[in-house]
Amino acid sequence: MQRAVNAADGMQRLLRWLVHRFGGKAAVLDAGGLVRSAFPADAGGAAWAESLPAAAGRDARRRPGQGVQSVLERRTRSAVLEAGLYETHVIALNDDRPGPALLVSVPGRLPIGASCLLIDAAGLLGLRWRVDEAERQRRVLAVADNRAREAVVQLLIAGATAEATRVADVLTPSLPERVCVLVVDSPPERRKDVVKRCVTASKSTAWVLRCRVYTRHTIVVAPSGAASGGRPSARTRFDAALRDLIDETSEIRIGESPGLDLGDVGIGYEQAFQAVAAQREAERHAVFDERGELPRVLGEGARLWARAHLSPLLDYVPERRQDPDSRELLSTLRAWLDFRGGAGRQLNLHRNTVNSRLRRVEALLGVTLTDLMASARLHLALRIIAEHRVPPTPDTAAPPDLAALLDTEPVRRWADELLKPIRDGRYDCLEPTLHTWLDCDANLESTAAELRVSPTGVRKRLVKLENALGRSLLKGPSARYDLAIAMSVADNHCRSRGFRPVRAPVRPM
Repeated sequence: MQRAVNAADGMQRLLRWLVHRFGGKAAVLDAGGLVRSAFPADAGGAAWAESLPAAAGRDARRRPGQGVQSVLERRTRSAVLEAGLYETHVIALNDDRPGPALLVSVPGRLPIGASCLLIDAAGLLGLRWRVDEAERQRRVLAVADNRAREAVVQLLIAGATAEATRVADVLTPSLPERVCVLVVDSPPERRKDVVKRCVTASKSTAWVLRCRVYTRHTIVVAPSGAASGGRPSARTRFDAALRDLIDETSEIRIGESPGLDLGDVGIGYEQAFQAVAAQREAERHAVFDERGELPRVLGEGARLWARAHLSPLLDYVPERRQDPDSRELLSTLRAWLDFRGGAGRQLNLHRNTVNSRLRRVEALLGVTLTDLMASARLHLALRIIAEHRVPPTPDTAAPPDLAALLDTEPVRRWADELLKPIRDGRYDCLEPTLHTWLDCDANLESTAAELRVSPTGVRKRLVKLENALGRSLLKGPSARYDLAIAMSVADNHCRSRGFRPVRAPVRPM
C-alpha cells in the first residue's frame, strides 16, 4: 500500500489495489460529498459513490442512522451501509472537520482482520490527500501570481503606470524606473517554456505576458542594463538565456526596444514588435532603430495640438456609472488602432463591446475610424500624450494646426529618413503600390482593384516593403500611420517647391 500511494497517481493506485484485494468498488469523497477519485474510474463508479451520502447506514459499532454524511461531517469516524449482497465501509481519512472519507464496497462481509487493513489504507490516503491538496493550492497560487504579473504588463502597455505600480508593489520585485520591452516570437507550443525561462533567468525581475492577439508572441518587460542598480550580472544572465533560446532553434526570434522610462512601455512594445516583425532572415535578435520618432521631432506645440485633438475624449464623463469612461475609451481606441480585429482579444472584451465603444469614440471625435488619415492623426495624438505626459486639463493657449507642425525641417528629415529605403532604386517600383494602398485606407481588396492585380500580389509587394522599411505593415502595431504622414509630408514639400509628386499623392493631413 505504501508503494502504491507514493506513486504520481498514488490515490488512484491504492484504490485499485483495494478493489483487487476485496472486490467491489472504492472511492474517495471530499467534504462536500463529491468524488475526487474512484475505481473503476468510469461514470458508473463515480455515480455509485455520489449517491451514497444520502443513504443511511450504521456505524462500526452497529448503531443505526449513521451514514456517509455523518462521517464527512465527522459526527462519527466510520460507518457501514448494507445494500443487497454488498456492504459499504466508510472511514474518515483524517481528523479535519469536515473532511474526506474512504468508501469501499465489498461483496458479502469483510474477512476477519480486514477492517484494520482498511483503517491503515485510510491513514495512507489521508496523507496523500494532504500532499495533493498542498500541490493543488500551490498551482492555484502560481496561476494567480502569473495572472497578476500579466495584468501588470497589460496595464503598462495601456499606459496605466500608477495602477501597474500599485499591483506590482504587492508582488515582488517592484517595477524599475528604466525598462526595455522584448517580443519573443516562437512556436505556440514553446511559449510556456519561453515564459518559464525568462522568469527564471531574470530571477523574477522580468514581467512576462502571453500575447492575447498573436499566439506566437511573448511580451517581456525587463529592467534595462542602465537600471540594474549596480548589478549588471542579473541582466547578463537574462541576455545569456535569450541567446540560448535563439541558438536552440531557428524558429525563435526576438525584437527589443531601446531602454525607456516605465511610463513608455506602450511605445516600447510597438518598437519591439516592429523589430521582430520585419527581421531579415539572418537576424535572430534585433534592437529597434528609432530613426528619430515623429513625436520627438514635432516640438512643444505638439502637446497643445494633441490635447486639443483628443479633448472630447479626454474630457468625456459618462452619463451612467456603468458606461465606459474616458480612460476605457482611450485604451479601446489605442488597441483598435494597433490590432484592428484583434482588439477584443487584446482587451479581453467581446467584439460587440469593442464595436460599441468605437462608435462612441467616433461620435465624440466626429471622425470615421476607417479613414486612414483620421486614424493616423489619432494615433499620433495618442503617442504624443504617452511620450510628453500631456496634462489632463486643457491649456488656455490656442493649439497650433497639425499642418504647421509638420511643415518643419526636422519633420521633413524624419520623413525622408523613413522613406529612404524604398527610394534607393531597388524598391522604387513598389512605391506606387504603397501610395495606392495608403490612399485606399490600407484595404487590400480596394488596392488590388485599383492596381488591377490580385490581393495576394498586393500582399507580397507589401511584405517586400516591410523588409525594406524594417517595419510591420500588415500586422499591428503597424507602421501604416507613420508612412501615411511621411508620404503626406513628402508630397506637400514637393508641391511647395513647385514640383509635382512623383506618384499619386496621399490625401493631405
